[in-house]
Amino acid sequence: MIKYTFKEAIDLIGNGATYRTVNYYKDIYVNDVYKVEGRYFVSDAFINKVIKNRLTVKKTISEPRTKTELLKEIKFLKEVIADYENSEVFDKASEGMRVEVFSQDEYNLFSERLTEWRIQRKEIEMTPVHFETIKDERDFIKLQLEYFKQSNDKILTQHQNLIDGLRERNKIEAVEKGVIPKQPREI
Repeated sequence: MIKYTFKEAIDLIGNGATYRTVNYYKDIYVNDVYKVEGRYFVSDAFINKVIKNRLTVKKTISEPRTKTELLKEIKFLKEVIADYENSEVFDKASEGMRVEVFSQDEYNLFSERLTEWRIQRKEIEMTPVHFETIKDERDFIKLQLEYFKQSNDKILTQHQNLIDGLRERNKIEAVEKGVIPKQPREI
């Protein structure tokens, strides 16, 4: 298994990849990243996965569109939906089923991702986890709980930061519109 430095990986990935790109995928494809004496190295599998993912993402992101173009697209999609309104499809939707409209490319991408998800789920289910002693299993569970707690705390912190940012923005808008008086700064 060949290992590459981040710089070498950037060159091999190409297409505008940067250090930030490789660092981002480092956290996703953790099984293909190695840390040796404080330095990170990536494998061929890592590079291939990143290239494939970037190509897939590139296909899904179209050219930037103007507001007028987006409104035309929305109008077209509403017309497509109107064609289905008097059909059996909408009867099923009212029964709790979901109705979606996809382009062929979007459907192909969705189908591919769904297949990948099923394969990954089976791989995870098939991976046996054996512990030497009950203490090892207990320690493993403690580590998992700690990880989930930290993840949850990060999400809660992010949400709180978003709420604080929205409150600040609302206050600024209210002052700008004259709804609330501008308060003097505290020194």
